[in-house]
Amino acid sequence: MKETKIQWTDHTVNFWMGCKKISAGCKYCYMYRDKEMYGQDPFNVVRVSQKTIDKNLKDAKAGDMIFTCSWSDFFIEEGDSWREEAWDIIRKNKHLNWQILTKRPERIIECLPEDWGEGWDHVWLGVSVENQLYMNRVEILAKVPAKIRFISFEPLIGKIDVTPYLPELEDFHWCIIGGESGNEEGKYQYRECRLEWIEKIIQDLSGSKVKVFVKQTGTHLAKQLKLTDKHGGRMEEWPAAMQIREFPGLLLVNATPNPVEETDRKTEFMNENELLKTTPVIPDDVYKDLPAFILEAVQQFPDQRERDVVLTSCLVVLSGCFCGCSGKYDAEWVSSNLFGFIVAPPASRKGVMKFARMLGKPIDESFKTANGPARQNYEVVLKAWMKNSKKNPATAGPSPVKPKFPLHFIPGNSSAAAIYKMLDESNGVGTICESEADTLSGAIKQDWGNFSHLLRGAFHHDDLSMSRSSNDTYISISNPRLSTLLTGTPDQVTRLISSADDGLCSRFLYYAYSRELEWKDPMPKPGGIDLTGFFLKKGAEVEALKKILDANQPVFNLSEDQFRALNENFKAKLERIKAFEGEGAASAVFRLGIIAFRIAMILTILRNAPNIASLKEVSCADVDFEITMGLVDVYFQHAMVIYSTLPKQSKRFSNPVLGRFYELLPCSGSFPRKKANEIGKEMKISEKSVGNYLAELKKNKLVKSDSYGTFEKLKVA
Repeated sequence: MKETKIQWTDHTVNFWMGCKKISAGCKYCYMYRDKEMYGQDPFNVVRVSQKTIDKNLKDAKAGDMIFTCSWSDFFIEEGDSWREEAWDIIRKNKHLNWQILTKRPERIIECLPEDWGEGWDHVWLGVSVENQLYMNRVEILAKVPAKIRFISFEPLIGKIDVTPYLPELEDFHWCIIGGESGNEEGKYQYRECRLEWIEKIIQDLSGSKVKVFVKQTGTHLAKQLKLTDKHGGRMEEWPAAMQIREFPGLLLVNATPNPVEETDRKTEFMNENELLKTTPVIPDDVYKDLPAFILEAVQQFPDQRERDVVLTSCLVVLSGCFCGCSGKYDAEWVSSNLFGFIVAPPASRKGVMKFARMLGKPIDESFKTANGPARQNYEVVLKAWMKNSKKNPATAGPSPVKPKFPLHFIPGNSSAAAIYKMLDESNGVGTICESEADTLSGAIKQDWGNFSHLLRGAFHHDDLSMSRSSNDTYISISNPRLSTLLTGTPDQVTRLISSADDGLCSRFLYYAYSRELEWKDPMPKPGGIDLTGFFLKKGAEVEALKKILDANQPVFNLSEDQFRALNENFKAKLERIKAFEGEGAASAVFRLGIIAFRIAMILTILRNAPNIASLKEVSCADVDFEITMGLVDVYFQHAMVIYSTLPKQSKRFSNPVLGRFYELLPCSGSFPRKKANEIGKEMKISEKSVGNYLAELKKNKLVKSDSYGTFEKLKVA
């Protein structure tokens, strides 16, 4: 899990703390501010205990980036007597990427370990450069043997011309750019940073191999541009030319190079926000034949992205209401429950998910209404027993048995024990529905709330059990049927799911997007409906349908032809995974198959709702199967984008833009290069990059070409 707010790293590890100011960039350094806030002398360099270092490394996963000595300088003289042991720790942790940033590059050579050689693969060496005066640090670092070299232009407090240093920068891989944060007055203020300074560095490096990571605008520009974050760290609020966050793509631990060589830098290293803009919307063909119940719901949202969010959210919420129905998938009984995650930057209108949640509210309210008298009666009986047991303990008998108080919606900020208890009291059925994913991730991070294993097991209806010796509690839940719906920002995804290899990752269906910020007219429209009332009325219909399903327990079936079509579809997806993302992502395909089965089940129930009371079996109509396959194709592409933004412990997933380009190529017959260029133009890919992409697809035997310059897609996913 990410343990620091610094956007370009995953963790910070200090071997010692405290520093000495040596140049202009040190003036308002956060370390001095924070140390003084804790009542410590920031100029006193003190060693950090091995226990603290071990604690900071505990949660680091293979491939994570470690900002080393963030509260000091790794090459400061005061650390000389401890540095050998620090190198030893770094040497032993080759599975991590150690980012060592210094303002003292002249000391590096004399401080390197004896076995340094040409550099260690897992150690990055960098220099801080705050203005033109200190660009000589680049020259010094260029002469130091290292596998990855980088520059931090933070705090950027003056205009910097990097062009005279381009020969030295041939041996650099990365740079960070950021303005200074601080207060209006007092000891720790901020200095000016100009847009043109940032844009010039980006422009000057555009022809080099140095990747650029713009961290923040700093407080000065944040105020000037009226940004919501005082540090100016929200990329989606910046001018488009600044929206770039790249990482060096060559020597990352446990990473493989991007297969596309010499690709246009803005395409190959698209930042997160740009990637989210490439995700497809759900096609109109999917909507036109939806069952009437859900079609009426989504028709209230003319905006494409809002409509997609509502449809996806409705499917997940309904999955928690329809689990009285089940069907056989891969020789096991499967209920309708889905895990869904709506991912988008702030102010993207993903909050329309709340209307889908209202479909389950009448069920939840009915439980609460029924629980009230039962709880009140239990309290009266318990009070009488307690009174009697004090007067006549011999005749009082055992304490009254506490009845179960079922709920439909389970709060995401609950402890693991509380979730087990609520699921148990609800016969293993429940729905977690949170509009802020941090509600769930915040609980999971706590010792008392770590229920990630519960979610992973519940997805497959695996039996769950929990025991607590402290209060002699044992809970066993057979066939749990839990649905989970979350919305959140891209950053919140990584706080909940530590890496693409986390088993929780592949259990979600994702709808991820980004959009241009625009004002939405809030004025009520003539004849417009009350959305809250509309969805609550729909919720009453869902409650009635749930009662029938719970009572009748109908069995859902796909036909043999539909299973064959599903097999062919997912075999093709598996081939695509192997070609583009590597076999580490295969679990996404396997679980998406179960998700498809469950979506088809939900659509079939809605299609048969008028007659469901008389049906013991419900078979999927071809129209609902086709809708399901259309939805799954979209969710698959969204999942690949999300996977590409997550840390990986196994093989690094390739560029999802290449995969998206492949998806858009014509599926039948041959096509000319001109057609590929047109697709590239729609995706904002240069013609040069289109050529590179086609060459890579041809190399992987996914596309073939003839001597006349026409191409043909060989595998269709």
